[in-house]
Amino acid sequence: MLVYDAKTNTCEAYEIKHTTEPFPNQYRHLVNEDFVQATEKRFGQITKRCVLYRGKTYKKRTA
Repeated sequence: MLVYDAKTNTCEAYEIKHTTEPFPNQYRHLVNEDFVQATEKRFGQITKRCVLYRGKTYKKRTA
């Protein structure tokens, strides 16, 4: 799902899942460079990428 802001020409990208546990394959489209480039070409910069699922809040830590 994309949420587009026409005023700033940016968007937010969401993967919507029905699982209760997080796993790496859930965000595969959000990190796919072909998807990212095609999306940003049409809808502007992606400012947020999230996976929505039915489990507890989980934040991936980045180094």
